[in-house]
This record gives sequence, C-alpha cells and structure tokens, in this order.
Amino acid sequence: MEKHRMPEILCALWEKDSSVEDLKNLNNSLHKEFLKLASETEDNIQCIKNVVYDISENREEGHGRIMGLKIKGTDILLGDIMSQLEDDDVYDYLSKHFCSLKREEIEAALRMITMLLIAFEKPSRI
Repeated sequence: MEKHRMPEILCALWEKDSSVEDLKNLNNSLHKEFLKLASETEDNIQCIKNVVYDISENREEGHGRIMGLKIKGTDILLGDIMSQLEDDDVYDYLSKHFCSLKREEIEAALRMITMLLIAFEKPSRI
C-alpha cells in the first residue's frame, strides 16, 4: 500500500481555523490522499465527488455552524448518517458478512466509527 497522508490532512482540517481558500486546498489534498489509500476505482471516485469537509449550515449545537465530513451540497454530516445506522438494525446484514462477531461487537464497531467521524466535527469559524 502506498503511503498516504489522510490522517494528517484530517487533523489539519480539524485543528486549523481555515479560510474558504484553505478549506478548498485541504479538501483537494484530502481527496488526493483518499485515492492514494483507496485506489482510483469508480466507487472511490464517486466518493470524493460527493464527500467534502465543509460547513453544515443548518446544524446548530450552541456554537453556530458545524464543520465536518459531509455530503457535498447538503447539510448532512457523515457522523449523522452513521448515527442513524446505529439506530437501525443493521446487525442481520453485518452478521452475514462477519458471522464470528456477536451483536455487541458489531454495535461497538458501529459506535466507534460514528465517534471517529464526530471527532472531526467542530464549530465553524468561517
């Protein structure tokens, strides 16, 4: 696997109070590093066309708008999508693919994925 800088760029997006131009450049870098990590298959190309680190305009959490990984052109954060998957019963589907895992292990994995996405959300300063 080719070395990638995806965690570094995600940390930079989270840590930096970016200008709109910085955000654009960091998203371009994130997409480039995503393809290094994942390869340039059609599904991965569709992913970078549709997922961006940006402001969720309509989501209030007491501190104003939230920045995070979201569906481009919407206010839907990936953390919110994963939270919904946690609420839905996806156990039957996942247990077919990971038959050695117990329900609580699958639920723990989904929770960790959700929290990893939410960890990169922050109040917007732009």
